[in-house]
Amino acid sequence: MFSGFIRLYFTALVYTGCIITSSLATSHQLQAVFSMSGIKGDVIFSKPHAQHDGPTSIMINLTGINETLRWSIQQLPMIYYGNAAMSCRAIAVGAVFDPKMAMMSGNYNSTCSPSNASRFNACAIGDLTGLFGYLDANTTQRNYTNQNLMIPIRGPYSIMGRTLVLYSGETPKACALITPVQSMMTAVADFRAPVAGSIYLRQVDENSDTTVFANVFFVDGTQSQREFVWQIQTSSSCKNVRESFNPDNNDGKNCNQTRHENCSIGDLSSKHGNITVSMATNGHSKAKAAFTDTNLPLSGANSVIGKTIVLFSRNDTQKPYACAMIMKVKPKVVEASFKPNVHDGVGGYFKVTQPSVFDPSTTEINVTGLREESQGYHVHNYPSPWQMDYTGHESCAGHYLGGHWNPFGVDAKSSPAPGSGTNDEYEIGDLSGKYGSMLNLTTYNEKHIDYNLPLFGKNSIQGRSMVIHKMKTMGSMRWVCADVHQVANEDMFLMKTKITFNGPTLKGYILLIQHKSQGESMTSEETSIYIDVHYVSNISKQSFNHKWHVHANPEGDDTYAAMGDRCMSLGGHYNPYYVNLRGAYHTECVSDNMLRCEVGDLSGKHGMMNVGTGSQFYTDPGLPLFGDMSVVGRGLVVHAENAGKPRIACATIKPVDSLYAEKTLHNVEGAGFSTTNFIKTVSAALNIPKWRLFYIRTNNSNVQGCMTVKFGIIGNDKQVSEPSRAFDLILQRSPGKLKEFQPRNKCLGVPVVSSTAPPSIRRTTHSGARANHVNTLVILNMVLLTVYAYLG
Repeated sequence: MFSGFIRLYFTALVYTGCIITSSLATSHQLQAVFSMSGIKGDVIFSKPHAQHDGPTSIMINLTGINETLRWSIQQLPMIYYGNAAMSCRAIAVGAVFDPKMAMMSGNYNSTCSPSNASRFNACAIGDLTGLFGYLDANTTQRNYTNQNLMIPIRGPYSIMGRTLVLYSGETPKACALITPVQSMMTAVADFRAPVAGSIYLRQVDENSDTTVFANVFFVDGTQSQREFVWQIQTSSSCKNVRESFNPDNNDGKNCNQTRHENCSIGDLSSKHGNITVSMATNGHSKAKAAFTDTNLPLSGANSVIGKTIVLFSRNDTQKPYACAMIMKVKPKVVEASFKPNVHDGVGGYFKVTQPSVFDPSTTEINVTGLREESQGYHVHNYPSPWQMDYTGHESCAGHYLGGHWNPFGVDAKSSPAPGSGTNDEYEIGDLSGKYGSMLNLTTYNEKHIDYNLPLFGKNSIQGRSMVIHKMKTMGSMRWVCADVHQVANEDMFLMKTKITFNGPTLKGYILLIQHKSQGESMTSEETSIYIDVHYVSNISKQSFNHKWHVHANPEGDDTYAAMGDRCMSLGGHYNPYYVNLRGAYHTECVSDNMLRCEVGDLSGKHGMMNVGTGSQFYTDPGLPLFGDMSVVGRGLVVHAENAGKPRIACATIKPVDSLYAEKTLHNVEGAGFSTTNFIKTVSAALNIPKWRLFYIRTNNSNVQGCMTVKFGIIGNDKQVSEPSRAFDLILQRSPGKLKEFQPRNKCLGVPVVSSTAPPSIRRTTHSGARANHVNTLVILNMVLLTVYAYLG
């Protein structure tokens, strides 16, 4: 990486004759950095700074190539996914980048050949083999340039955001994303229904080009591929569709797919053509597409973040078909911290940062107190059990934390010597393998770039654990360990829920953990799932392949009913986006395509649950604990083993008390009660985002048509103190701010035990019923005392 900056500096000096800032110098350079299949290094694409349309230079600096390789630039951006077979396959990176359709020529193979002097006008932009020939051990340190070589690194035909792939025959050997040297901002519009998938936008700054990557598909049962008009609209809500985003009042004259500056910012169809939505599959969309937009700012006065991308049928451009808000992707930062007074003298931290799913992670390690006794250090599968006190190396045992995190099944015995291989040749969690060991060190203070240490998606290390081992000569014993937790800024909120099983068949718990940023235009974080469940009758008993789902309702009064009648009160699976379940749903809803699944279909997203075999841990991008679609307050069901249908256990998803403030609103009119309107009204009165109100429950009173509403305000003690006080003051001084939800005099009366379900969650918990019993007894006692005093 450092050598790339040196070449960047030198190139700027040569072409301009003076020293200029790196920001200006890199504006005409792109890089593809390799760490895959034993191949390391980079390929730099550059143009002279003063020549926007000048010839392109290609500088190759690679090691590890020991065979003849074909090389080409493919249409789509790659996402590092374990190895070349997964990351670089055709369905992931698309075909050779050929926007001018050069490969359609009947004599393409003869005209696009290194022996043809006029090949530069005949070859596809991405066909580097046709332009320069194959790569081999003799061409891995070489510069290619020609006054006729015009590979665009800016503009609509730019190679930015596409993938450079090296092939051994027809098999991908290694690949790398082509990016600017500078860091990029990433935004995303996540669609849920009737179209699901994502549209990513990436840009260096408001004046640079923006890469657009679309991966969208139907989840409503549509069985054909269709084209849609797509626009960015001024509205920040999908409920208020307005006009195309056009802050510069561009009249659209001469707007086309190569002159984006003449288009309104939001007119994506005119700039890139209509977007294609494919049928759902068990992985990538069949109609993925990537574009470069020269007029699509993600920052500055005309930023599109917070706006909406809307899809319209070509036959009706007034009625939206699908919509999603453009949200800024917040870089993820996780850390495992060690304290000398707790961890046997070991202090410091492991900190990992990843800006987006397209970027590598940066690992910062600063550890002291090693006493020349350590060697290996790894990310392990599971965190410490809930609320377990740290007891030294015993807390790091395998039955708690499991083995190394290794979702791709890498054989550690075949990995190269520590610090010598590429990232994919080691287990994801084998950090000492990738970076080098701590052998004979007292302190360790280094930074590493890691392309195979994800913080996004199902293979994320977030929520797992970090273990430092003793030397091999000391048995490689697990020495000290710490959980890998998200680093939360003051503007971030945390929600934890605990699903507790107390029989009659299963005992244990499932934890759900999610963070969220304060900003309305920031993406939600993914949810961590930790499972520790065993049998009541025999803690050693094991069973396999239990389906498990979030259901629409909370736990009722049938948890201990006979099998067949048990837990039926929880209703069906939680499916708020009405995902179509017919046809090939069960083959399309898989861990590689969770947006195809019902929100509550945890079996489809993560696989079956095992009982009595130890901990399990998953990362779910679509299991919200915040917002309108939150699963908090609903129920979770575990079914019988071997994919059996009977429900053997269930429990309500309850928030941890310390992470929200419980509030109660008495004497509310119940007719037409709407959870959505309640949240909208109360959040506006408290001046907080709507997603901070959750866990809405209602109890009927003895006055016809009246109810009590209980709800939670999300936040720790510091975060909830102000809105909690504000709510109390509103009740005392200005209840009218609550509009139709303000207490009504006609609803005054003695509450009774009977309860009905709210529109959002159809049942109340046993604790709520017990509270009503207590309230009734207290009031009756007060009445008796009053009568006694009067008679006296």
